[in-house]
Amino acid sequence: MFLKIYLSYELNVSSLLVSDRSGVQMIDCRPSSTDGYVFINLKVFEIISNTADCEDDFLVISSVFPDGKETRIGRYCGSSYVVNLVSKTNFVKAEFHSNNRFVGKGFLAEYRTVANYSCDYFSCLNGGTCYFVNETKHLKCRCRDGFGGDHCQTDVVCSSSLCKHNAGCQNATCICSENFTGRYCETLINSVVTITEFPALINSLNYPLPYPANITQKWILLAPHVIVLRFKYFSIDSTSSSLQLFNETDTMATLTGTVLPPDYFARNEMNLTFTVGTDLYDSGFSGFLIEAVAGTYSHHFFYF
Repeated sequence: MFLKIYLSYELNVSSLLVSDRSGVQMIDCRPSSTDGYVFINLKVFEIISNTADCEDDFLVISSVFPDGKETRIGRYCGSSYVVNLVSKTNFVKAEFHSNNRFVGKGFLAEYRTVANYSCDYFSCLNGGTCYFVNETKHLKCRCRDGFGGDHCQTDVVCSSSLCKHNAGCQNATCICSENFTGRYCETLINSVVTITEFPALINSLNYPLPYPANITQKWILLAPHVIVLRFKYFSIDSTSSSLQLFNETDTMATLTGTVLPPDYFARNEMNLTFTVGTDLYDSGFSGFLIEAVAGTYSHHFFYF
């Protein structure tokens, strides 16, 4: 038979165990039997903390020995997960800490006495494995790379914002945006893009968000007639960045600053190279490319 403990610390929601959601609330989980161990099925609905280490609101469950000494079984925060745990004694103490900054749905702990202290009663989430530590005589989880916590319940990668360059994150894995790679999407794949269909849109990496440091982007524009490059927005840090324009034989311009450049024209081919150093970065550029299907130009004027 399971006994139940439920704690909610939402505002205006009554609690079975606490009347004030701030401070430390201690709950004894001592079955009537003096034999065996305490098995707990813990359902964490919502214990709010802004860090993966549970530094704001958290629940600590510990085994208590006859001499009063305590050994921590686990420290819990987060939301929407279920774990099983077992004590080293027949006396368990649950301490709920709240710093009075957050409100949440809390947790539900169901407990009963079991005969064995083993991994059968100790769950490790997200592919982790349970093992017995001989030196300290307690159960522990060996977590997969990217997960942490006493039961591997914490996605360390996603919760710690380790993914870079606007990457997504799911199941402790960074989902890199285009042109980036690496464990945390930290490495740019310097790509060369060839454009032959117009109109086309070219923009700096991450635009309209700031572009990252230490990148090089290149575009090759090919057309049977005249190519026109028309800027819609332009803001490049002149101390560390530049956009260079080339025709088939010469450098047409090296652009920096925040003044919107004029239109640029080239026949058949135009190359662009955007280079950013390791210093701070600005907000990038964006431009339209259009092809004149049939025409010539002279001194930046079209003749059809």
